[in-house]
Amino acid sequence: MFMNTVVRSTVRESITNSLKNSTELYCFEKRDVSKYFDERIDYIGLPRMYLDFKVRTFEEELLDEYLNNERGMYLYGSTGTGKTSFACILLAELMNRNKDMYKYPKFLDMRAIKYDIEQEYQQTKTIKDIIDRYTHTPLLVIDDFGVMIGTESYIQFISHIINHREQNNKRTIITSNKNLNWIGSNIDDRIASRITGLCDIIKFSGNDERLKKAKIKEIIL
Repeated sequence: MFMNTVVRSTVRESITNSLKNSTELYCFEKRDVSKYFDERIDYIGLPRMYLDFKVRTFEEELLDEYLNNERGMYLYGSTGTGKTSFACILLAELMNRNKDMYKYPKFLDMRAIKYDIEQEYQQTKTIKDIIDRYTHTPLLVIDDFGVMIGTESYIQFISHIINHREQNNKRTIITSNKNLNWIGSNIDDRIASRITGLCDIIKFSGNDERLKKAKIKEIIL
């Protein structure tokens, strides 16, 4: 049984606290707080839609567990079950608790990176600069893993990142709609195997929260 020691803050509050208390920001009070916050969010690549999210009650024990160990997580399940929001909350809490160790994490959206990968590969036949962005950070969230398959540059990109992070024991949180059997069959079985060495596998189940919150407008003619 894990002790409930977490202060239940929003993503925004946790990241703000981590910045205020960072040892490198001794002159933080003299700076424009909102500007510095925005700079850090841009550096991380964190989607702003998750800034006001808090951990849900039934996720608290899971959050506590992974705040108190160094393992990565592979969060998979159907769309809208809260995988990405949980990953963002964990990232922010780790920044707040481990202010110097995790002060520069990265968030990699596999949908958004598609254009960068393809353009870089076409121009230079290498994606080293993009890969370096995500291999050396001590904390990485990879979101929507498995949404793009089949291209040589994509498989090269993700293989380098996963391989480097497993070999160097760098903490990685991955979200996906696909289980690892599907990843092995449709992307690369070596990548799926390395993920099992890097992460604990956790399934998110339930209904699509976005659809539950959707407001339906009826227009009568």
